[in-house]
Amino acid sequence: MTKEEKQERRRCMALSCLDAFLNTNYQNLTVTSLAKQSNIAKGTLYEYFKNKEDIILELTEGLYEKWKEDTLKKVNQQISLKEKFECFFTAVYTKDYKNYRIILNIFAGLSHYEEEETFKNFLKKIYEEHLEVINSLLEEGIKEELFIKEAKTLNKGLLNSFIGFFHISLLNEKESTSIKEIKTFIDNFFLTIKKRTK
Repeated sequence: MTKEEKQERRRCMALSCLDAFLNTNYQNLTVTSLAKQSNIAKGTLYEYFKNKEDIILELTEGLYEKWKEDTLKKVNQQISLKEKFECFFTAVYTKDYKNYRIILNIFAGLSHYEEEETFKNFLKKIYEEHLEVINSLLEEGIKEELFIKEAKTLNKGLLNSFIGFFHISLLNEKESTSIKEIKTFIDNFFLTIKKRTK
């Protein structure tokens, strides 16, 4: 089996464990219970994963890559810059990504306590890739003379605001509430950094 085939099998097994992570309190899960709920032999899981944390890391990476691929494609299909911002920051709240939100929340919580650097490194990767998209959108706004040039200095503040929205969204009963709040934020953001004509 090639390295690529082994990685693909590892990701498929992690995805097979998705329902178990969604329907069982994380603290109550073990590799044994994950194997049982996912119809995978325990020995096979241990062949590919060190522990349940390793499984959720792989699962989060797989769901994130799918979200990123789909979302960037949708962002590029938008016509206006405002629509691109809205698309990028609200895509995670659509019904298609409900499971990703739940798993990402579990993962983010674990990363505060997990000693392995792989957890923190993956969160850092997500942060940097999000920042790259925001930088690109801000540069586009500056180039089109929609934004003042200082807008680019707000990149991290903008991303940190949306991370806050993500955590607060867990308190909202409906995804539409989070989407509405984010669109209002973006409306105000555009008003603040809009380039004034003389």
